[in-house]
Order: sequence, then C-alpha cells, then structure tokens
Amino acid sequence: MYLLGFRPWERGGVDQDLAQFLDAEEGARRPPYGQALDLGCGTGLQTVELARRGWDTVGIDNVPKAIDRARRRPATGSVRFVLGEVTDLAGAGIGAGFSLFVDRGCFHGLDDAQRGRVARDVTQLATTDAVMLMFAFGAGAPRPLPRGAEPGDVAAALTGWELTEVRELPLDGMPPPLRRRQVPGRWLRLQRR
Repeated sequence: MYLLGFRPWERGGVDQDLAQFLDAEEGARRPPYGQALDLGCGTGLQTVELARRGWDTVGIDNVPKAIDRARRRPATGSVRFVLGEVTDLAGAGIGAGFSLFVDRGCFHGLDDAQRGRVARDVTQLATTDAVMLMFAFGAGAPRPLPRGAEPGDVAAALTGWELTEVRELPLDGMPPPLRRRQVPGRWLRLQRR
C-alpha cells in the first residue's frame, strides 16, 4: 500500500481518541514522560506527535519506504525511526525501559504466533508501570483488511497486562467494508501489572 501511496490510516492526522488517551497519560505523569515506542509506525505520524508532546520516542516498522518517509517528516523533540520487525523488538536494537507503547493498527493484522512474540518482547522492554494504547478493528473484517482482534484476544496475548479501558468507535467512522459487516474499531488501554 505504501508503494501505491494509499495510506487511509493516516487521513485526518493524529486520531482524536489517541490524543485524548495521551492527554490522560500525560496528566498522570510529570515531564519528562519517559520513553515511548510506536509499533508499526508507518510514516511516523504518531511517533512525531509523541515526541512533540515530550516523549523520548522510537518508531519501528518493517516497510523501508515508510521508514524513509518517516525520517523525512519534520519533528521536534527526541524521535528515532528504526527499520525492523515488531515481532523481533529485542533484535531491532531499540533499547528497553519503555513506559508507553502505541499500536495504531499493527497487532490486529498479525497471526497468533506473531502476536505472542510481540507480547513477549513488549513485556520485556516495558517499565513496571508501562501503558499500551492500541487501536484494533474487531474480528470479521473482509480480506484484504487485517483480520482484526477482539479485546479478549489482546488480553490473552498480553499476559502480565490488565485491560483497563475499551473505547468503541462509532461505526459510521469505519471504512465501508467494516460498516457493512458491523465490525467495530476500538481503542484499548492496557496497564502492566
């Protein structure tokens, strides 16, 4: 999709629900906020926003064209982009001690084995009080859309984390194939236990 220049997930800038979650997280912390990891960062839209807000931010994606574009995106604050696999975070050399993870549509496209590897690595790289903010379509999306993930799927993969909030988005904001099938989109908040 990057080769075609088709990135519907970047339309409209940073998701307002994500912005609200970030406002709440930052309201409960004192600057400097710590390290944040943007999983499947694409062209870095969320990564740059996190850095602008005061997070020491790393974005990782396995699409070279997306990372090249991300590295050219104007940014303020501490931001770094890594070409690597979210299913091998330890091997990507991104460091550890992350207190915030953002996943805007990466996990819901992975198979079960990949989800397990992401969950393992995220937990290993997380601080004891880390938070994950994740956007995922529900299960049942038609191909070629991602397979989706229900809140229970996410909670089952991320053992050692507690699902603390599920925010379902209105169906009228979903792409037409999802609206027709009544497949919801959701933001999830998980807290490391």
